[in-house]
Amino acid sequence: MIKKEEKFFVIKQSDIDEFYDRHLSTSFPAFLDDKAEQVSKWLTFLIADINKERIRDNKKIDNKYIVCNQDEPYAELVWQIILQGERDKELRRMIKIYQNQVYGKV
Repeated sequence: MIKKEEKFFVIKQSDIDEFYDRHLSTSFPAFLDDKAEQVSKWLTFLIADINKERIRDNKKIDNKYIVCNQDEPYAELVWQIILQGERDKELRRMIKIYQNQVYGKV
């Protein structure tokens, strides 16, 4: 049986871009010699600093993701399920707005 496990980490591209604009040029750990160590340490620093920024911006830092390999035969089905979930979420948001306008705060 396949079990869920945390094998990957996901960093939101906009978090990296925003963080880079704010801090990266001054906080890159240039003191590291080994390239693999540099990348590992840099990512550790990056994630910690992004989390600090997300806390500062009142954003959640402990998001969890399910990663699907795009080469799998079921990947398109997974993508369609995700898209349907997003459409459902938007529909619920619109219904709530409508209800608030018609009936007052629900």
